[in-house]
Amino acid sequence: MKKSISISLFALRQFVFALVLFMAIGFLIPNQASAGYSVGGSIWAYATPGGGDPITRSLSYNNTQPSVSDTATYTGYDGSVGQAQYFANLATGLIGTYVSGYCPDPQGQGLGMSGSGTADASFNDTLHLTIPSGTYNSDLYVTLSGFVNGYLSASGSRHGGESNVYEVGNFKLIGPGYFPSNVGEFSLDVNDTHIYSSTSPKSISASFDFTVKILAAGTLDSPKTVDLTVSAWLKGKGAAMTWRDGSASMLSDFYNTGGYTFLDVPAGVTWTSDSGVFIPEPATLLLLGLGSMMLRKRRAK
Repeated sequence: MKKSISISLFALRQFVFALVLFMAIGFLIPNQASAGYSVGGSIWAYATPGGGDPITRSLSYNNTQPSVSDTATYTGYDGSVGQAQYFANLATGLIGTYVSGYCPDPQGQGLGMSGSGTADASFNDTLHLTIPSGTYNSDLYVTLSGFVNGYLSASGSRHGGESNVYEVGNFKLIGPGYFPSNVGEFSLDVNDTHIYSSTSPKSISASFDFTVKILAAGTLDSPKTVDLTVSAWLKGKGAAMTWRDGSASMLSDFYNTGGYTFLDVPAGVTWTSDSGVFIPEPATLLLLGLGSMMLRKRRAK
C-alpha cells in the first residue's frame, strides 16, 4: 500500500511539473491564434465661436471588418468651420486622412475665431508566406512597395493667431524573427504654418520599397511558412485662426493617397493574409495608374 501511494504521489508531482512547464512554454512562445488584422481611426472637429461640444468619434475593428471610414464637419455660428475625415482599407491597401479649417474675416470686431480638425487612421495585417521544399542556392527576399502623396497649406490674419497644420505617419513591414535588420519602415513628418508663407503650400510625394529576408540559403526538407506583419498609420491635425481682421484657413489633404501597391515574392512562394483581402487587385492598380496619368496631364495643361 505504501509503495502504491508513493508511486501515485510521484506521478502527481510529474504531472504538475509537466503542466507548469507547458504553461510556461505557452506564455513565452507567441500564440499564433492571436495574430490577425485590425483597422481603426478617429476624428475630432470643432469651430469657435461654436456654442457646443466638439465632434469626437473613433472606430476600430479586429478580425471582423477590413475597412473603416468616418467624416465630421463642425460649423460655428459666425461661419468658422472645422472638418476631419479618414479611411483605412485593407482590400485596396490604401489609407488616407483629411483635415481642413476656415475662419471668415471678423471685420475688426476683435473676435477670436478658429476652425480645427484632427483625423487619424491605421491598419495592420498578418501575411503568411509558404516556401516550397527544395534547395535554395541564395537567400530569399520579398519586397513590399508603397507610396504617400499629400498637400499642406495654411493662411492667417495679420493680427494675432497662427494657422497651422501637420501630417505624420508610419508605414512598416516586419520580417520573420522581428530583428531590426529585417524591418522596413517609412516615416512621414511634415508641417506648415502661415507665418512662413514663402514655403506654403507644400506638396509631398514619396514612394518606398521594403525588402526583408524570408529564408537563408540552404535545403528545405518540407515546406515552410513564414509570417510577416504589415502596418500603416496616418494622422493629420490643423487649426485655422484669426483675430480682428482677415480670414484664415488650413488644409492637410492626404486622403486616398497613401498605402501599399504590390508585394513581390520569389517564384514558387505563395501567400495569404489574415484579412483575406490585403493588396490591391490588378484592376485597382490600373485605376490608380490611370488616375495619376490624368493628374499629370491636367497639371501639364
